[in-house]
Parts: sequence; structure tokens; C-alpha cells
Amino acid sequence: LYVSGRVGAGGIGELVLVRPLTVPVDAAVEIQVLVGAVDGSGRRTVAVHSRAPESADGDAGEWVMHASGELVAAVSGEAVPASGVMWPPRDAEPLDLDGLYPRLAERGLGYGPAFRLVRAAWWHGDDLYAEVDRPAPDPALDPALDPVADSSSHAGDHPAGHLVHPAQLDAALHVLAPGTDAAADDEAAATDTGGTGSASGTVDLPYSWAGVTAYGAAEGALRVRVSTAGPGRHALAVADETGAPVLAVAALTLRPLNLESLAGADADSRRLHELMWSPLSLPVTEAPAAPSTGGWAVVGVHGPDVAGIGRPAVVYADPGELRRAIVAGAPTPTTILLRCAVGGGGQAGAWLGGGIPPGGDAGGADGTDDVDDVVERTHVTISGVLQALQELLAAEELVHCRLVVLTRGAVAVGGSGDAATDGSLGGSGGGSGDGRPDLPSAAVWGLVRSAQVENPGRIVLVDVDDHPGSVGALPAVLVAPAPAVAPVTVLRAGRAFVPGLVRVPGPSAGGSAVPSLDPDGTVLITGGTGALGAVLARHLVSRHRVRRLVLASRQGLAAAGATELLAELGAAGATVTIVACDCADPAALRDLVASVPAGHPLTAVVHLAAVVRDATLDRLDADRLTAVLRPKVDAGWELHRLTRHRDLAAFVLFSSVAGTLGAPGQSNYAAANAFLDALARHRRADGLPAVSIAWGLWEGGGGLTAHLGAADRARMARSGILPMSEGAALALFDEALRAGRPAVVAASLDHDVIPAAGQPALALAPVSATSESEPEPGSGPGSAGRRSPRPRGALDRLAELADDEREAVLLDLVREQAATVLGHADARSVPVGGTFQDLGFDSLMGVELRNRLAGATRLPLPATLVFDHPTPAALAAHLRAELVPAGDPSDQPAAAGHVGAAVGTGDADLRQAIAAVPLDRFREAGVLDVVLRLAGAHGDQASPPSPPSPPSPPDSSDVIRNADLDELVRLALADTDS
Repeated sequence: LYVSGRVGAGGIGELVLVRPLTVPVDAAVEIQVLVGAVDGSGRRTVAVHSRAPESADGDAGEWVMHASGELVAAVSGEAVPASGVMWPPRDAEPLDLDGLYPRLAERGLGYGPAFRLVRAAWWHGDDLYAEVDRPAPDPALDPALDPVADSSSHAGDHPAGHLVHPAQLDAALHVLAPGTDAAADDEAAATDTGGTGSASGTVDLPYSWAGVTAYGAAEGALRVRVSTAGPGRHALAVADETGAPVLAVAALTLRPLNLESLAGADADSRRLHELMWSPLSLPVTEAPAAPSTGGWAVVGVHGPDVAGIGRPAVVYADPGELRRAIVAGAPTPTTILLRCAVGGGGQAGAWLGGGIPPGGDAGGADGTDDVDDVVERTHVTISGVLQALQELLAAEELVHCRLVVLTRGAVAVGGSGDAATDGSLGGSGGGSGDGRPDLPSAAVWGLVRSAQVENPGRIVLVDVDDHPGSVGALPAVLVAPAPAVAPVTVLRAGRAFVPGLVRVPGPSAGGSAVPSLDPDGTVLITGGTGALGAVLARHLVSRHRVRRLVLASRQGLAAAGATELLAELGAAGATVTIVACDCADPAALRDLVASVPAGHPLTAVVHLAAVVRDATLDRLDADRLTAVLRPKVDAGWELHRLTRHRDLAAFVLFSSVAGTLGAPGQSNYAAANAFLDALARHRRADGLPAVSIAWGLWEGGGGLTAHLGAADRARMARSGILPMSEGAALALFDEALRAGRPAVVAASLDHDVIPAAGQPALALAPVSATSESEPEPGSGPGSAGRRSPRPRGALDRLAELADDEREAVLLDLVREQAATVLGHADARSVPVGGTFQDLGFDSLMGVELRNRLAGATRLPLPATLVFDHPTPAALAAHLRAELVPAGDPSDQPAAAGHVGAAVGTGDADLRQAIAAVPLDRFREAGVLDVVLRLAGAHGDQASPPSPPSPPSPPDSSDVIRNADLDELVRLALADTDS
């Protein structure tokens, strides 16, 4: 706010806190606020950075960004704090603040004396009111020396140089924390085992501020009103003791922060990570006594052997055959098992049909180097899997089916330096059983992980070995106990493992020295004239004392900045050759490697070359796929072949975290980078040097991230990927060389979003029947007996509203979620009648909005949702029609998971509801046997199940109204047969 006043801005349009600032007890922290130039609309960018102060030897820490946003000429729509109103409001309900701060400390929110300022608080309706004292003057501060206290700022007339004392503003938010009300807290403790603090390991802290306006300085106590502004959002109005306006915040968004990650968040988040595979206990399952209707379908006649699966299944050659069978009357399966065989023979669909020996993969599945078609097999396999996924995910008749993608040997678990929880796993993870992953199958994992991110809850990814117990354990994986089925699982010798990320030990914990690069040798950098290539070249020359470099890129010296880079590196004492070379062309790459003089032999390779052609899975075509695979797969494999007999000190592959975690709109890029990660493990299994570095987001916006806008970066932050400075990234590069691991993740990670080791799924949504984007009221730990300003779930609210009010609630939901996707904190920035296209939505944003609305409503929604319903108003109307179909006599939301909202709880209501359920729905849900056992129970003894006699049919109109498509077809056929 101070900077806003100094530059003549009207306030803060938006400020997003991307990383917490941790201040050491015994050290200072330097703060830097950067303000950009004003644009045509009166806006200025603003960012807040910190670093450790300069040490005695002159070294200063790297600047780390903590917040970014914009200052605006005028804040639109802010709620001006009312003056002269009754305080506290009439009929306000006081909160018991006895022992407030000790209770907050128990939940991980420890406040020192300077911050313990809340002296009274009240509930009034859904609003919170609080009085906040001003802290005692600090004699260490001399206002005469305070640069804030000058006549050009809003704070100039305040003796301490503050508009609002920072401790007061912080204390104003304490009333939002659980444990504020002692009486409610005692009631919650009687019904719960913990709170939202230390018990759950998280605490809600400010994440973004929008529409912040200052009206004047406050010298004494503050009066604060907190109102609900939307799901997880609050509006603040702050006045002084006389009621005069001081500050207004249109929208403050809170988000949970892990307490462990809060301590030392910066240092820990910017460490190297690697995959660790943790064992998953599987339940004992029994094969069904007889095939059930629907059941399992296997798509693909080759690939992993599924004979021992222990479940009746119908095998289809490809997705088209499955769909044709359903149209012809076959039951819709509940589970579709997609077998991924490694393709060959130059046909994109070969993995689904001919050209592969029965019972096995194409040649070279053992990953040996004497196979020349690794590149071809990877392209063919990825193309075939992509086509199958596109067809299966787009089929409306399969929208409720669980899709299981099954690979063999795609993952090396515990081999060649991978972290694992059981040392006996070493050598169990590859297609050959020696730690080598099958490279084409590994690429499939990257593709499917991104498909999972785009289609949460639809896909399960499982990798098996050749042990018969592994495929036999697959049914147990799919019924694993909660919270839900893990979306990523590896089966080895019948044992299940799920991935997590674990920090790689630093140098003090056993790391080795950075490999020494021979100053007389030559280092080859592919993609060497790009933004990252230039940064790395400078680093190798200045830090690693490299004196001979070959920088290869498609444009060579014609690339932007190449001539200047050549001169700069030359002035630093390096001999540099810049070569135009398409590294994906094997012949060109062979010529390039052969051109390195024998007197200065190749001593290291750093492969940076890459192309980005983003598209959501449903829009990904062959051209985009090939363009992205070639510089990673083709060039990476050829570099390996050309250098495997050379004495290299380092073979470094620049990969992406997309290949590890998946990334929406980047299935092709994720597949290419997963191939590189597997290639590094392949080389290490042969005793060759290799490390694949899966990079996160570099600050600066150059190179492959230059196309990312503010909304893209906000989406990455929501997914747990935070930007890191150039200096921090280069430090991780050095650490990766020293760590001795085949594959590492070098990214600034938000561990509140991305689980640590031992937690399944690597930030992917678990697969379950239903999911929600926001918790139900009172469902969180410590919530019992405590009133919360957070609104309840949208469907619960709909159930209580009249028909003409429901669309307004859904419109608010659409606008709030659209604002989040756009990176805006205020839903009012999304006009009701404006088109999503005019708002800047692309296909990727459309998919994210679809996923958010699907999670909130529990409706199966298509990826083309925002294009089919192009305005918020049209989309809200569509959701209302889906949730409450026209003419529904229950007049209640009809989404899955909310039966209780639409059906009464009396015996007659329950009997009517059960009678209206088609029998196939019981079978498909796997509960028919349970229902039959219950129906035959006598006292405490259940009689053995017997073939049930046909029940008395309900009224035919009820049957037709409640039947699904399959049931209607069967009814029609039954009428014909009779």
C-alpha cells in the first residue's frame, strides 16, 4: 500500500502470495519491492522478493519471489467501510476469546506478544466483527529515520509511518482461524480428535488479496468486519475507533499451508527431489462366483498377459470394437483394461493388433542397445495409445467406466540409484529385470499422467512385471482401501508400490563432488543458443572452468543473440563453436559429433534441445506429437548411441517435471521427457554416466516458457510448481551433477499441493466414484460446533433454494471458478454475458474449468464445455438443467452422490427409491450379492444366496423413467421376444 501511494496508484488490484517468507530468529532478511512502468490502463506490475543479507565474504543470497500482482489506478467495486454504524452491531453474538493465543499455538499458529492484539470479537449473521489493539511503540524504530514517513505518502501524517500497523493487519485475520471461539472449540474437542492446526498438519493463511484500498491512517485500535465473498474468499472492511474508514479488501483468499513446510519453506522447496516407491497394502479379494453384467473389458490383443487377472473379461481388439459391441447390445463394462504393447512395423495401431508376436512385445523390449528401432517403437506406441485414449475418453457411453492403462516394465523401481523403501526391489523394475525401464512404455507413462491431470478420476495407470502374481493383484489395486484408488501403481512380484517425492540428501549427507570436466575437452550443448542454453553455457565457463564449447541449434549463428553470446563467452576465455544442426536428424547429429577434434575430445554432453506444441489430449494430433517427440526421443537416443563408447564425464538430459507429475495440455511433452528420464536410468544400468534433470519453472519467462501468461503461471502455482530464480536453478544443476542419481526433479515445489514420499499419486487426483472441489461444511477436523464464514457446497445450497434462485447460485459458482482459472481473485471480473473466448479462455483453460465444475457438481462434463456453452450465463443454465432436470418431481439436484438430497429417509421413501433402481446398477456397483444376502437374512444368520425369483415389477412408468440406456434396450428386446 505504501508503494501504491508513492507511485500515484489507487490501490492494489491483486496480489498473490506464491511462497511464504520465513525469517530466521538470529538473522535479518532483505526485502525488495519491484514496481513496473504504468501501462495504458493505469496498471503497474509489482513483485516482492527477499534474500539473505550479504555475508562477510561478500556473497549475498539469491533473490526469491514471494508475491506478485498489480497496482491499479482505481480499485473497482470495493466495499467502503461504513462510518458511524453501531459498534458492535445490535444482537451480535460475542465470541469467548479466553486463552485464544495458547489455543492457536496448539494448532501451529504461534504469535509473539507484538501480534496478540485481538481484544474482542462477535458473530452477527454470517459476518465476523473484531476489535484489534495497536501494538506498543517499538523504541528500536526511529520515525525520523523511517523512509516511509514522508509527506508524499498516505502515511506521512502518521507518527510511525504506517497506514495500518502490519501487526494489526495480521491480527485482524486471527478471528478466521479455528480455535478463536473457546466455547465452540470445547464443543468441537468433545466430538473430534484434533483441529485444523497441528492435528491435520495444515493451517489456513492468506493466499491472494484483491481490490485493496486505503482511505487513511489509523493511530489507535481498529474495528474489523469480515464478510463472505465466495467459496474460500472473504471481504474486509477496516475502520478506526471513531468508525472512519481506514482500509477495504474486496476479496481475501485463504489456502491451507502445511505446517512442516512452513518452517524453512524456501530452503526445502528448492532442493533436488527424486521418486521413492512406497509399499501399498492390498486387501484380499475373491473372484466373483459368476460373471456379472458389465464387468471388465480388455482392449488390445497384445501386451501384458492378463490371463491371471482372476476376473471374467471380454477381449476387444481396439476401442472401436468395444463401442460397436455396446451399440449392438453388449453390456457397458464397469472397468476397461487398456493393454499397452510396444508397437513396431511402422503402423501407428500396431500395438492394438497385428505385427506383434503373440504373448509378447515387439523386438527389443528388453531395452538392449543392439535394437535399432527404439525410436520407431516409441513413436508407434505413443501414437497408438494416444488414439485409444482419445476415443475412449470421448465416448459418451463410456463416461462412467473406469479406464485402467496397463503397461509392462515402464518403471524401474529401486534400481540404479532410485530411492525405494525396500532394498530387495533393486533389479525388479525393468522390462529386462535388470533395472532398465522399457523406453517406449516409459514414454506412455508420461502421456497417461498428463491425461490423468486433464481427466481427474477417470484413469488408473498400472505397470506390471512378468511375475504372475502382479497381474493377479490388479483387482486388489482397484479396490484398495481409501481414500480412493491410487491413480499410479507399480506391481512387482505381486506387491504394490505407489510413488512419492523425497528430497535428495545434500552434499553434507554423503554427496560427492561435482564431476570434474577436463579443460582440454569439449562440452556439447544441444539447444545451446536458446535462453536456457545461453545461461548454462555462461555457467559452465564461469563456474566449471570449461574452455571449449560446441553450441548446436537449428538456427546456429542466425539465432537471436547468438553472435553476442559468442563474443561474451570468448571474452571470458572460452573457445566456442556455434553450429546449425537439426539434432533430431541422426545423420546431422553423427556429423556434428564426428566434427569434435580428437585433440579436444568430447568430455560432456548436455541435451537441451526441445520443441513445445501444447494441446489438450482431445486436440493433440500427429503433427504436434511428432514435432515434440523428435528433439527429445530421436535426438536423445542417437546421442546415447553415438557416445556410449566414449569416455564421458557427464551425460546430462534436460527433462521436465511434466514427465514426472503430468501437465495439462502437454501430454506429448510429458511423454518425450519421461523417455529421457528412462534413458538416463537405462544408461546407468549399463554403468554409463547419465542424469536426467526434470526441471520446474524458471523465472524470467525465456525459452520454452516464454509463451506462458499470468493465468498459466497461476495454474502452475496451484498445481504446486513455483518459479525459481536463475541462480537457484543453476545451483540445482550443480547439485544434480554431484548427487549421483539417474533422474532427479529440480523444481521449487509447494508440498501443500504435491505430496511428499509415502503419499500416493504425486499430486494426481485419486480415482473414486465421486469427488468434490470443496469440502462439505463441518467435514474438516475441528469443525464441529464452530461457525464458519465459508459457504456450504453448491449442491447442498441448491437443495434448499427455490427453482428461480438455483441458476443464480450456479452462475456465482461458474464465475468464481472461471476467475480462479484466469488468475483473478474477484469473480466480478467475469461478466455474466461475456464469452469465455473474449475473456481469454483457450482449450486448456476450458479443461481446467470443466474439471473444477465437475468436481463441484459431481457431473460428468465434456472437455468442450465452455465451447458448447460459451458464456457464464449459458453454462450456469446448462448446469442447472443437468442437476435438476425439467419436470423432475423431486425438484432436487440429481447429481451422483446426493441421493439423500432427492429422496426422503422414511421407510416408504427408501423402498420406493430401491425399487426404482435398475438391477444392472446393483451389479455394476458390485453390491448385488450384498443385497441378496441381506434379503435372505433371518435373525443373525444369513441364508445362502439362491437364484432370486423375479420381483413384482413397479409401475411401468417408474421403470422407464429410472432406466438407463442399456435397460431401455433390454426392455424393448423383451417386449419383442414376448
